[in-house]
Amino acid sequence: MKPHRMALLALILATTILYAQKPGEPSPEPEPEKPVGPVVLRLVAKKTTYALDRGGMTAEAYKKAIADGSVSAPAVDLVLELVNVSKIQQRLRVTGTATKRTLDLQGKGITTRTTPIVREKIAIHILQPGEKYEIPLERLTGNSSNTQSIQTFWTEPGKYTLTATFSTYLYDQPGRQVAPGGGKGKGKANPNPVFIGKGMGRITPVTLTSKSIELTVTEKK
Repeated sequence: MKPHRMALLALILATTILYAQKPGEPSPEPEPEKPVGPVVLRLVAKKTTYALDRGGMTAEAYKKAIADGSVSAPAVDLVLELVNVSKIQQRLRVTGTATKRTLDLQGKGITTRTTPIVREKIAIHILQPGEKYEIPLERLTGNSSNTQSIQTFWTEPGKYTLTATFSTYLYDQPGRQVAPGGGKGKGKANPNPVFIGKGMGRITPVTLTSKSIELTVTEKK
């Protein structure tokens, strides 16, 4: 085919694509988001609508009850998933010193409360490629340190958005293996190995942030 005919065909094809896609419309097949690291954080809502239960109190009285610690943080049905999106196994600290879980709730009538918590021992979970580690969230509670929790409350009905952040460490070699039930795993199969103790190799601090999810809060009937 002659060069000028090839150029004409290319021009016709480009014009056809241009007119097939209306101005302002997204690409029919947008490029997928690429993970920024070997492990990503996902926030999964098993339930997205919740009833606001103030226990018969007004919004102001409910806020005072929150401040004096006489009411619990709202019950939720959410899960944090730590997913290995790399092609090699990853060793990730899931509890203990320096792990921090924060919940950023956006909406009307939000208040928070800090309370002390019991220090957890360091535990490291091995994630094979494609595997995930789940952290169930039964309350809107995170932690600012390994001894301080942050409880988040909604005090008004409405639409809310929630984003989770998990700060922790990745390890490049294993520590001491512990079998399920607390044994040392001598000659025993361990389908979900956890590593604890010193000598865990070089560590890399990471902060993982989930995509936001939408939640709806309604007045309790």
